[in-house]
Amino acid sequence: KEDRQRYLQIVLNSSENLSKLISQLFEYSKLEAKQIEPHKEPFFISELAHDVYHKYQILAKEKDINLQLSVPQDIPMVFADVGLVERVIQNLMDNAIKHTPNAGEVTIALESIGNAVEIKIVNTGAGIPEDEQSFIFERYRQSRSNGDSKGAGLGLAIAKKILELHNGHIRVMSKVNEETAFMFQLPAWTN
Repeated sequence: KEDRQRYLQIVLNSSENLSKLISQLFEYSKLEAKQIEPHKEPFFISELAHDVYHKYQILAKEKDINLQLSVPQDIPMVFADVGLVERVIQNLMDNAIKHTPNAGEVTIALESIGNAVEIKIVNTGAGIPEDEQSFIFERYRQSRSNGDSKGAGLGLAIAKKILELHNGHIRVMSKVNEETAFMFQLPAWTN
C-alpha cells in the first residue's frame, strides 16, 4: 500500500509538471508568434507588488525565506497590461524562491526613476556566473551553476517576450555566492 501511494504521488507530480510545461510552451509560442496583444491601461504597480508579496508569503515561509517588500509612498501608476506584468513578476518570483537557499532572502522593490517605475526582484543565493548571464533569457536555457534542473527554462524567456511587447527589456545583475537581481522598467502614467 505504501509503494502504491508513493508511485501514485510520482505519477501525479509528473502529470502536474507536464501540464505546466505544456502551458508554458503554448504561452511562449503565442508570444513568439505575436498572437498576444497587450491591453495597456493605467494601474497601481504598488498594489500589484503587495498582491504578489502576499501570494508568495506561504511558499517563502515553507522554505524559511525572509520575503521583503520595498514600496515607497510616491510610486506613480504605470501604463501597461496588468495581467502580463503580473506574469513577469510571478516568473521572477518563482525563480527567486526556487534558487534561494533556506534562511535566504527575497526582496520585491519598486523605485521611481524619471518617467518610469523600476521593478526589481532580488534574491540571495548561488548567483549566476557572468559568462552565463547572456543566455539565461533564451528558451530552454538555465544556469548550469545552480545545480537545480527543475523546470523547462521558459520562465525568463516568457518574461523577456512580455516585456518586449511593452517595448521594454529585462536585465540581470548577479554576484556569485551573494545575490541576483532581475529588473525591468514600465512607463509611469501621466495624465
